[in-house]
Amino acid sequence: MASGFGETGFNAPAAICFIGQAADVCKAVQAEADGSAAEYYEGAHGKFELEACEIAKGEYERETIVKVNYTRINDYDDDVKLVAEITNCN
Repeated sequence: MASGFGETGFNAPAAICFIGQAADVCKAVQAEADGSAAEYYEGAHGKFELEACEIAKGEYERETIVKVNYTRINDYDDDVKLVAEITNCN
């Protein structure tokens, strides 16, 4: 996946970070969600739906994180609501 964020229940990311601007992360995650939905409707067994995406302060006041709330959907398990905190790679 282009942005590196992908969630179908088969490839759950252990940790993820971003390079560049935090403001661009939500657009990239939404694009991945749209792509996973298209793949799901073409026969893939999992997708994720973005519920919310926001820029927030991290544990340290100078740290910027992106909080992503999403639902993981796949054909083999119940839907699961999750939260990912994406930090700056630097």
